[in-house]
Amino acid sequence: MRFGSKLIRRTSAQILSGRNVTHAISSGGMSLIALAMAFGFLFRGTSAISANSMQISQIADAGQELVVFIRRADEGGTPPPPMAPASLEIAIGSLQLPVKEVTSFTSANMGMAIVLAMDVSASIPKRTFEQIKNAVTEFARSTSPKTRIAIIAIGTKVDVLSEFSSDMTAIAAALQKLSPTDQETSLYEAIVRAQEVAARIDSTLPVRRAVFVVTDGLDDSRRGYSKDEVMQRIGASTVPVYSVGLVTNGKSVIQQDALRTLAHMSRESGGRYVQANPEKIAAEIGALRKTVEAVELVKVDCSKCIRDGSLRRLQVVQKDGAVASTDSRDIRLLAPSAAVPSKVVSNGKTRSRASETWFEAQQVKYDRVVGVYPWMPWVVGAVVFIGLSGAIGWWWRARSRRRALLVDSAPLVHGWASALQMPGAEGFDGRSPDRTLEHEVATTVRYQGGGRQITFAVAGYGTKVIGLGPPIAIGRASDNAIAIENDSEASSHHAEIVDRQGTPVLGDLGSTNGCYLNGTKIRHPEPLSDGDLILIGRTEIRVYFS
Repeated sequence: MRFGSKLIRRTSAQILSGRNVTHAISSGGMSLIALAMAFGFLFRGTSAISANSMQISQIADAGQELVVFIRRADEGGTPPPPMAPASLEIAIGSLQLPVKEVTSFTSANMGMAIVLAMDVSASIPKRTFEQIKNAVTEFARSTSPKTRIAIIAIGTKVDVLSEFSSDMTAIAAALQKLSPTDQETSLYEAIVRAQEVAARIDSTLPVRRAVFVVTDGLDDSRRGYSKDEVMQRIGASTVPVYSVGLVTNGKSVIQQDALRTLAHMSRESGGRYVQANPEKIAAEIGALRKTVEAVELVKVDCSKCIRDGSLRRLQVVQKDGAVASTDSRDIRLLAPSAAVPSKVVSNGKTRSRASETWFEAQQVKYDRVVGVYPWMPWVVGAVVFIGLSGAIGWWWRARSRRRALLVDSAPLVHGWASALQMPGAEGFDGRSPDRTLEHEVATTVRYQGGGRQITFAVAGYGTKVIGLGPPIAIGRASDNAIAIENDSEASSHHAEIVDRQGTPVLGDLGSTNGCYLNGTKIRHPEPLSDGDLILIGRTEIRVYFS
């Protein structure tokens, strides 16, 4: 290493000084080349880099096995010889997945499920749009009979114009009806929606899935997804996006940036991006289809895979002697019971969709609304606040009216003894107080008062019927209308019931242990209802209205 450092410094000095440059390059340069070759020999096999590129294009979950679509190419873009199963190592985390079979897409003789997403915004010139329609129509007609195609229009709204169909005549007719009329382009929302449609769980569709997007790359919608949201969705999806970027204004910096973003999204999804002028659109779409077909199918055993819906990393390593190529993608494996169809909106109708839970769908709807109306959360918050304030205000006014009804000019402490002085009044029957309503004795004593009659069933004492009028005092002292003399926890004058506009109202007279109505301690006068239970000290009193 010391020799190498001196040699580099000496050669650099000769070149920078300008003296004997030719000699420096010939002698020192050749020495550097020899030194580099020596380093390459020393570290050969320690860190090998493949001359081939490998990309996971798609991962299809087939239950007990996974189908991994891999695209490989050498430096010149030519596909290398087929892979041997023994050269592959595939794992999800620490779980190694045995390779069962490796075949090419063409030899597998299978079709594709393709979602064609067409930009119908007015930013595309009409002549260019006609060229696009003709090229896409020709592409659809040239596909395999096993291929199924769906059509999505990218405009102000994202509409699924045609479900998956093998009837290319109907597909061509649907394409010819399109026209560039929309004033906005919801491109990012369309990419997410197209991946959702392509990822649909449907046994009648081919395993190979792909999204084809033809657009000028501009997303000027005021709602929908941001770039980061789309990249997050793409990272969790297993469907590749193949996009054709239309250069409608070569001098526009905004369009160039938009097309670069589209290219990045396509590569991250496992797909590919091509940029085309309108005159070359047919050739570029044809080349893109060949790219989709130039893949190898690797079937691996996934019987031991963990299917809990978590996002895990699948890694593929392909070794060819000392050369290794690798790529990895995120995958979310669901339990068979969770593999239900998804929901897709087509022409105003709700249909199945595979990659979103109900909660995620609601979150997406919320994000879209907020994207269009950023003030909406404030409006909703204000409406909720006003509603709660009105409810609290109504409750408070009702409570105030009730208290106004209860609190009269005549104080509650007056008149409690007058109930005993009413003519015809008699006391309790003198039984010992058991203080449980199970031992009530129906001894009836009436006060000849006016108004409605109230029956008091006093546990351990008996029953009294008193007419509502003068205040009815309750307590331990013998001068109360209802005297519970044997209850040591009751105050002398514990509580009383007064008439407030025909309603009997129970009030506490400042007792030591408080007064309870239906198990709740009263803080202010409370109106009585038929069947209410009053607790004074340890004595229960049930009231009934005659």
